[in-house]
Amino acid sequence: MAGNVLMWLCLGFSVLAAVFCTRPRFQKMFAVSSMLSAVLASSYLMLSILNNNFQLSYVFHNSSVSLSFWYKISVFWADKGGSMLLWLLAISIVAAILSFKPQSQKSFLVVLFAIQAFLAIFVIGSSTFDVLSQAASDGLGLNVLLKSPWMAFHPPVVFLSYALMAVPFAMTIAYLFRPCEQNHQIWLSRMTPWLIVSWFLLGLGIAMGSIWAYETLGWGGYWGWDPVENASLVPWLIQTVAIHAALNDENGNGNARSVVVAVLSSFCLVVMAVFLTRSGVLSDVSVHSFAGSSMLFSYLVMVLASVGLSVFLCVRSWKFVPHGLESHYTSRYFMMSIGNIVLSVYAVFILAATLLPVVTQIFGSPAVISQSFYQAISIPVAIVMCVGGAITPLMAWRKTSIKYLARQLIAPLFFGLVFVVLAVEAGMADPLFMITGAFASIMLVSNFQVMLKYRVQKWGAFISHMGVCLLLMGVVGSSIFFGQESVSLGMSSQNKECLDFGVGLEYVKSDGQSFETMYTLTHKDSEIKGKIGARWDTRSQAYFTKPFIHRSFLRDVMVYVSNIREDMEFIIGKGSSVSQGGYTIKLLEYNEDVIKVLVSDGPDLSKEIIFNKDNMTPGSVAEIDGKSYFLSIDVLGNNTITFKLVDLRNSDRNTIRFTMTVMVKYCMLFVWLGMIITLLGLLWAFLGRLRSPRGNRMSSVLAKDKGVGVALP
Repeated sequence: MAGNVLMWLCLGFSVLAAVFCTRPRFQKMFAVSSMLSAVLASSYLMLSILNNNFQLSYVFHNSSVSLSFWYKISVFWADKGGSMLLWLLAISIVAAILSFKPQSQKSFLVVLFAIQAFLAIFVIGSSTFDVLSQAASDGLGLNVLLKSPWMAFHPPVVFLSYALMAVPFAMTIAYLFRPCEQNHQIWLSRMTPWLIVSWFLLGLGIAMGSIWAYETLGWGGYWGWDPVENASLVPWLIQTVAIHAALNDENGNGNARSVVVAVLSSFCLVVMAVFLTRSGVLSDVSVHSFAGSSMLFSYLVMVLASVGLSVFLCVRSWKFVPHGLESHYTSRYFMMSIGNIVLSVYAVFILAATLLPVVTQIFGSPAVISQSFYQAISIPVAIVMCVGGAITPLMAWRKTSIKYLARQLIAPLFFGLVFVVLAVEAGMADPLFMITGAFASIMLVSNFQVMLKYRVQKWGAFISHMGVCLLLMGVVGSSIFFGQESVSLGMSSQNKECLDFGVGLEYVKSDGQSFETMYTLTHKDSEIKGKIGARWDTRSQAYFTKPFIHRSFLRDVMVYVSNIREDMEFIIGKGSSVSQGGYTIKLLEYNEDVIKVLVSDGPDLSKEIIFNKDNMTPGSVAEIDGKSYFLSIDVLGNNTITFKLVDLRNSDRNTIRFTMTVMVKYCMLFVWLGMIITLLGLLWAFLGRLRSPRGNRMSSVLAKDKGVGVALP
C-alpha cells in the first residue's frame, strides 16, 4: 500500500513539474518531490526484500529466505516492476539535478518529466507493490539463471544508460521547436557529453551481459543474436552513428540533420527495447524476455508517443535544421558520413530481423531468423567498416591527397599481410578468418600510427577503434574455430574420448539435492582437473549447472554437465532377478494385490520391498534406505515390471550418470581484450573531451546562456 501511494505521488509531482516548466522555483520543488517519492518507494521495496516481507507480492515471487545478501539486492531489478522502478529512480535523480543547473532551467526538462510519468504508470500497473492476502513463510526464490554476480551490475548499468540517453533526446526535442543557428550550437555542445557517457554505459552494459551469457548455460554463448540482445545492440549502433555525426557537425560540416535523426532514433529504440523485453511479446523466442504483461498497451503507447513526437517535430522543423556542406570524396567528412550510412543500414537490418517474430506472431507462430543470417550480413559490414576505419583517420577534414594516403597505408598493408602469414602458420587458414583478420589488422595499425601524432588526451577514439579490431578478430575466430562433443559418464566409466581430450570422473558427491563431481581432462601429456556442481532448482524443477572454463591464450575449454540421470533401469519378470552395477533386484511376487521385491546391493545387504494394492501404479515409490536410496515403478506389464533404482548415499557406489559436454572455442582472449580496450577508449574520449579547450569553450558558452537557449515556446 505504501509503495503504491509513493508511486502515485511520484506520478503527480512529475506532471506538476512539467506543468510548471516556466516557473523555475516550483519546477525545482516538484522535481525534488518526485525524486524523493521514487527514492522512498525504492527504499521501501529494498527493505521489504532484505527483511523477507513475503506478504509483498513482488518479494514473494522473486526472493526467498535462503538467498544471500547480494542476490537479495539483485531481486530489486529481477522482475518487470522492479526494473522499471530502477529506471524511474535513475531518471528522477538526473532530472532533479538538472533542474538546479542555471543553464538547464529550460523547457527540455518537460520531456524528462513526461518520461518519469510514463515510468511511474508502468510501476503502478505492474503490481510491484501489491500485497498478498496472507503472508507466506518463504518465497519462490530468484530465477536460477539470474543467480550470477553479474546480476548485481549488468541491469543497473544498462538502466542508468537508458536514463542518461533521455537527456540528449529531451534536448533534441526542445531544439526542434526553435532550430535556429544559435540554438544549434548550444544544443550540440550541451547534448554531446550526455550522448557520449550514455553510449559508454550502454556499451559497458552490453559487454557485462556478454560475459554473463558466456558463463551461463542456455544463453547461446557470449552473443547469440537473441532478440533481446539485439534490442540493446541496435540503440548502441545508432548512438555510434550519432556520436560520429556530432563530431562531423562540430568540425565544421554543419550537418545537424543526421545528428537529430540518430539521437531521436536511439532513444526511441531504447523504449522499443524495453517494450520487447518487458511486454512478453518475445517470451516464446528469447531466453532473456520476461513473461507476458498486462501493461502491453501502456508500453505500446510510450513507444508510439516517443516515435510520433520525434517524427512530427522532424517533419515540422526539417527545413530549418542545418543540412551540412558538400564534401569532397577524399575528406574525412565524406568517409564518416559513408560509415554512418553503412552502420545505420546494418542496424535497420538487425531491427527488422528482431521484429519479425513480433509481426509473424500476429498471424500465427512466430518466425525466428537464424544466426547464419546475422553472420551473413555482419561480415561484409565489418570489412567495409575496417576499410573505412583504416582510411578515415589518415584523411584531412576537407580534402586529402591520394599520394599521401597511399604512402600512409604502406605499413598497415604490410601488417595485414603479416596477419595472413601468421594465420597460415598457426593452422588457421580459413579464408573468411584471414580476410577479416587482415582488414582488422590494417585498421588497427592505421589508427595506431595516426594516434601517435596527437596529444594523449585525444587518443580515446583511436584506442576504441583498435579495440573494435581485436573484437572483430575474436568474434570471427571464435565463430569459425570451435568444437563441441558430449559423452556419458558414471563412476564406473573409464576415460572416454571427447574431441581430442580424454574425459573421466574422479568422484561424485551428493546430498540428494545437489551434486558435485571432479573431472579430469587429459590432452597429450597434460592433465586438467576441475569441479562442476549441479543443484536442483525447486522453481524450475530441474538441475542447474554452470560450466567450468579453462582459459588460455589461444583457446577456452568449457566443460559442463548437459544432462543428469540419477536412476538405473531394471526390467524383471515374475520369479526372476536382474543384476546391474552392483545391485540385484528379484521380483518375488506380482499379482493384482501386491508386488514384492528383494533388493540387494551386496552379499549381506538386502531388503524386501512391498508395494500394496494402493501403491502399485507407475510412479509409486518405496524407500529402501531413506530418501536417498529408493525404488520406483516405471512401467507395469503383464508379466514384467520396469523398476528404477536411485542410490545417492555415497560417491563410491551410486546410480548417477552425467552427460559431460566439452566445448572448445578459439580466439576468446581477443573478444574480451577487444571489449575492454573499446570501452577504455570510449571512457578516454569522454574524459579527454571534458578537459579539452573545446570543452572549456562550451562550458563558458553555457555559463553565459541566460535568456536565450534551447527552450520550448
